[in-house]
Amino acid sequence: MSARPKILNFIPRWTGPIEGYTINLVRRYYPQLAAEHEFEDLLQEAYIKYLVCARRYKGKVDNGAWFMALYKRALSNHLHSLLLRHARYKLLEYGDGAQLPEPSVNGEVAEVLQILTTLPSELAEVMTAVMAGARKGVSLKKIQELRAFILAGGASHA
Repeated sequence: MSARPKILNFIPRWTGPIEGYTINLVRRYYPQLAAEHEFEDLLQEAYIKYLVCARRYKGKVDNGAWFMALYKRALSNHLHSLLLRHARYKLLEYGDGAQLPEPSVNGEVAEVLQILTTLPSELAEVMTAVMAGARKGVSLKKIQELRAFILAGGASHA
């Protein structure tokens, strides 16, 4: 007589303890992620993570505690990776000793910071303000106008 694999019929439900845990965990991470994410968006991402876990462990998990432990780890890892993706800013000294926040990312941002270190202090201050405005939601048109102004002023400083 061959042993048949046991079929597990546990189906996790979003409403109840899973949803409550999710809201509490998102509330805990939200202050650090608020600059980049809305609370409701984080809840939606958590729900997607729940759906992924429910699909991945369907037929493999036989009780709620086991599923909850797997979901907790998956959600915590996801929120933590969001924190790391939006790394905090370090301070970088440039030119005349003024300080500029330096994002810990590579590529174009590093190139812009390199350019800022070579600009006269007046232009560097304006560029820093433009970069800060871009993060705060200043319109693209306004940023383009400031960029054109800076480039015109930069030509006279060269």
